Amino acid sequence: MIKNRDADDSWFVYHFGGWHGAGPAYNYATSLDTNSTHVGGSTHWNSTHPAATVFSIGTHVGVNTSSEKYIAYCFHSVPNMTRVSTYRGNQLADGFYVWTGFAPAFVMTKQNAGTGNWVMIDNKRSTYNPSDEVLYADVNDVEASPAGLDIDFLSNGYKMRGTHANINDYFYIAIAFAATPFKYANAQ
Repeated sequence: MIKNRDADDSWFVYHFGGWHGAGPAYNYATSLDTNSTHVGGSTHWNSTHPAATVFSIGTHVGVNTSSEKYIAYCFHSVPNMTRVSTYRGNQLADGFYVWTGFAPAFVMTKQNAGTGNWVMIDNKRSTYNPSDEVLYADVNDVEASPAGLDIDFLSNGYKMRGTHANINDYFYIAIAFAATPFKYANAQ
């Protein structure tokens, strides 16, 4: 995710899973502050996949303008801490299960072939299953509990328990963070 700190440009997002049916991920971007589908991104990412320690930016004003300041947040999967993934919804109340290898505390999803919202659900506001209190990254709405937008937080992943198009109808990108990260914890 990249944001120009000196201009009111969108937050531009790259995802390794790409944009379903659109070709190489580095040729597309989406914005965190809208519910729009992907847009051409070859000028965002310089038509280059990120590597383990670096990522490329192109000439798009939203990611690269001379003398303006930017901030980038880069995530990757880390066992027992973070899971960056893609999944395909099944449109059933007994929805798709996403394995993370840990009990998630926070999940964020976005349709990668449609115009659904950026859905954020956590285990602090919804303290029991199914979790249904959502915030949307792309709108300034209040917290909501839309019908059919339910997720179960499990010991090793999360499962869609609703048929809402924002979580269980198409192809999605997702990120989850662990409730109790223990990859580098020291036992006493």
